[in-house]
Amino acid sequence: MQKHSVAEGLYLSFFSRPFYQDVGRRWKGFCLLYLLAVIAVCTIPSALRMQSDLRDLMAEEATPYIRQLPRITIAKGVLSADVAMPYRIVNPKTGEPVLIIDTSGQTVSLDGSKAFALATKSSLIVRLSPRQVHTYTFSDLSSETLTIDHVNAYDIIDVFIGMYPFIVYPFLLALSYLVWIAEALVLSVPARVYAKRLALPLDFRAVVRICVVSTTPALIVGAGLLIAGVSLPYWSLLSMIGSMGFAVFGIQSNIHFVPTENTDEKDPDR
Repeated sequence: MQKHSVAEGLYLSFFSRPFYQDVGRRWKGFCLLYLLAVIAVCTIPSALRMQSDLRDLMAEEATPYIRQLPRITIAKGVLSADVAMPYRIVNPKTGEPVLIIDTSGQTVSLDGSKAFALATKSSLIVRLSPRQVHTYTFSDLSSETLTIDHVNAYDIIDVFIGMYPFIVYPFLLALSYLVWIAEALVLSVPARVYAKRLALPLDFRAVVRICVVSTTPALIVGAGLLIAGVSLPYWSLLSMIGSMGFAVFGIQSNIHFVPTENTDEKDPDR
């Protein structure tokens, strides 16, 4: 029987009985490295889509605030701005203050204000929750001169958006890996019962391998839908049903297994 690689599984998992026979009879372990490799590829479109969504969100939500940002300079731990004090950056929809800049000393706290933050001559006061505020002093910047205006604010946002896929990708990969492992284990329970009913000599690991591989089509189709910008209702349920169907196909494929002299070769753990 031909041995199939991980890369071949990306397309053979859709239709190939010999491939599922190979997975069930010759592959070793639980196929967790195979699953990780497939998810690593299929998670890339998710990270890029999140970057695109963040860019749209920033363009729609952040721009009205950034346009109100005056030229702010922090030199030797002291903040100054080229506007009359106190200066308020407001929510363009409600008119309520979001950020107050006051170096005159007229405003010293966020008490009685709905603003999210207050920048004074020597510190930045941020509201973390309705009952909790935190003060960051500018004394740590006493040896530096920092200038912020709407131009370099856009530059900072662009840099952050550019780095965002690299920041979010490891978290998406870890979360997706755990979710799909759980799904494969759930599928393995009825699949194991089905294999026993067919009197197939597949142990628990073999059934789990088949169930892991059976999630490949759902992962690839899901990535393709993201790339195409198509959103299907109840996709999570549909992918689960699809994976279950491929698991049944994989179990049934082993009915037609014909042993060869090389069947018992030890393959590397996958």
